[in-house]
Amino acid sequence: MEFLSARFTGSVFAARHWRAGTIVLGMIGWLTGLAPVSSSSLFPFEGTNVAPSASYILTPKPNADYAPEKTGRELTDGIRSFGRFWSNGQSIGWEKRSPVFFRQTYQEETAIKRIEIGTGKNARSMIALPSHALVYIAGDDGRFAFLGDVRGAWQRDSSVADGTTTLSLNFEPVRVRHIKIVLFRDSPFLFLDEVRILSANAGARVDGSMTEDQVTEHAVARRRSEAENRAGQAPLGPNEAQRFAWPLAEAASSTDRAQCSIAQISPWIEGTAHEILAASPAAIGPSFHVKGGWLVAAFRVENRTSANQNVRLDFGNRVGTGNPRSSVVSYVLGLDYQWRADVVQNSDQIVLPPSSFTMLLAEAPIVDTGNVQLVTTIECGPAKAAFDLIGRAIPVEDQARPYGNLWSYLTGPVARTASCWPEFHDDVGVNTAVVNETALNRRVNKNAEALLRTYLRTFSKSRRLLLYMEMTDPSWPQGDDETKLEAELTEWWGWVSRVLREENYKGEIAFYPIDEVRPSQVRRLNMIAGIFRRIAPGIPLYGTIDDASSLETADVDIAQVLDRLVPSLPPDMARRKEIQVYSTKPLGKTLSMSNHYRRLSWLAFSASLHGSGFWSMWDASGTSSPQLGWSDFGGSERDYAAVYGSPAGCIYPSRRLLAWRRGLEDFAIFNACRSRSTEDLRGKVQAFVNKEDREAADYDETLSTVAQSCID
Repeated sequence: MEFLSARFTGSVFAARHWRAGTIVLGMIGWLTGLAPVSSSSLFPFEGTNVAPSASYILTPKPNADYAPEKTGRELTDGIRSFGRFWSNGQSIGWEKRSPVFFRQTYQEETAIKRIEIGTGKNARSMIALPSHALVYIAGDDGRFAFLGDVRGAWQRDSSVADGTTTLSLNFEPVRVRHIKIVLFRDSPFLFLDEVRILSANAGARVDGSMTEDQVTEHAVARRRSEAENRAGQAPLGPNEAQRFAWPLAEAASSTDRAQCSIAQISPWIEGTAHEILAASPAAIGPSFHVKGGWLVAAFRVENRTSANQNVRLDFGNRVGTGNPRSSVVSYVLGLDYQWRADVVQNSDQIVLPPSSFTMLLAEAPIVDTGNVQLVTTIECGPAKAAFDLIGRAIPVEDQARPYGNLWSYLTGPVARTASCWPEFHDDVGVNTAVVNETALNRRVNKNAEALLRTYLRTFSKSRRLLLYMEMTDPSWPQGDDETKLEAELTEWWGWVSRVLREENYKGEIAFYPIDEVRPSQVRRLNMIAGIFRRIAPGIPLYGTIDDASSLETADVDIAQVLDRLVPSLPPDMARRKEIQVYSTKPLGKTLSMSNHYRRLSWLAFSASLHGSGFWSMWDASGTSSPQLGWSDFGGSERDYAAVYGSPAGCIYPSRRLLAWRRGLEDFAIFNACRSRSTEDLRGKVQAFVNKEDREAADYDETLSTVAQSCID
């Protein structure tokens, strides 16, 4: 008998199935929890779609802009979607939400034999088929059993054409009262247009053991486990939070088995094991910096022996630098199912498994101008190598340094930095702090003042403080009545300014009333700006802008614009307002070290902007879960964070964060040299950033050319 089969049907899929084997229903194990029973079906005609017979519950609610839930029956109305399925009103969709739960309960136990899900893919719009559609069923007792995955055997999405399709799961008939389908997205967007559940004449009884909460736990664990299986080869390490080694291929490990190999490579090499192993030795020559910047070097250490080897990094003579620190880089799995070396963990020694390699980092703050030197020694078993890291620090005025903003809200592991790493934000280049609205709104948080004081103490050395108020929230007066709003803002500013004085905050202050101002919100923003200019003259207005028309009409003094808008900025805009750039690209771990994170500040300099940033310091599903290897799979599957929580409760930066910091330092060097050079440096940098396929070495070479001419 064929127990389970999964099929992809429709125009874009050939039929696929697997056979689970011949199984006696009375002996099926925990996987399905089914026991045989004979009973008449509530639906007398086999193959009837029973889904329309009951309402369903979706959690969370659809939130895609052009595909909201309107009737609550979209998935059982019998109408399929075609063409532009994400915007034609016949589908519902989720943006950056996962998992999605479909829950349905029938009046009586009903025999079913097949489940179909209508969905679709459009690669350009970042819409993918679900990675999983896990089905759980229960009888009258409400105890659930796992039935199967409608998505079936995983198939690489690149082999699937764009368009709508039907995923289906066939199984031996079973009697159910409750059905729960848990869907995980495989891209920022997930769309559904129909769920069909086909009846059978009779079926087996469900012998389930899971509660509703256990269903979620089971689905999440399965998602994580299958994500790692799908990724294939995995890194090595003593636990999930220390996977710092990658197996060498047999050919590489068998070459000169008697020794380790140690080489300096670019710290900004992309993070896959293949790219790190293939990286050429770094060019020998000075690196260029500014005071307050960082000297960073990376080393690939290969243990080609058949035994564990102790690896140690030590520092010797140093000139122009502060106290150096050593780190090992651990791997983390991205939402594209690729492992990357990204987690920077302080350590001066590790045990490297046989036939494997790792990446080490050496960092030192630049504390003076002029010559820079740091001697670094690495040992791997009996092998030993010394590296003389040299550089040159260029003088730069404070006003020539860019602003750096990562919306570093005090949440998750970031909240603990004040006690465990007080200099963290300074160390990673964040000189613009953003106070979250929960610390600025006493209507929604009775402890707002205590939290505001925590922000001010944590960011006491920040160059600028943005007061994010979220004034679209209904706790603020809405509408066009300026009188009431001005009275409330006057009282609010009296409270906030008092706390600022008491905490002796010395940096710049800016009001941040609305995030990512839409054209429909400009009128309200401008009304708020007018009020603030009356009650707090001299305090600038800040806004994030992701719409070109809003940039022209919004009454803000400081605008941080989305990176895609920068090429089309009016030539005189940067002279009329202070403008910075930011990015909200998803799947942060998959983005290029150089061509995204480092490039942001090069883009800013080339367009005469004042700083750069990206969303965000902390926002990813796995940020606080070192015990799970910081896996973003299984939860909301968001990946924007630039840091990782440490097992000890503090924080680890990512290499991506250090690459962004390097870009800020590059910006400062360009600005310092621009005032001393007759060359069109902005034009030169703009020509460089117009191509987004540069190698890490290309950035270093261009920077070196500019800096050398500046010094000479």
